[in-house]
Amino acid sequence: MAGNRDELTDDERRALLLLVHWEIEHSRFPLSERIRMLKRIQMKLRKAAAKANREAEKPRR
Repeated sequence: MAGNRDELTDDERRALLLLVHWEIEHSRFPLSERIRMLKRIQMKLRKAAAKANREAEKPRR
């Protein structure tokens, strides 16, 4: 992962995704604005994880 202090590590991103997923799955109000926001966050985290994986798989020159 990049050396930028402001970026999440893979382990931090994984833990955050698990937490967000748990909150979504166990919500008493699955259609609430809060849960819709968490779903948007979850999507962004997944995209960031996929991008990080693609960059890690690129051959270094």
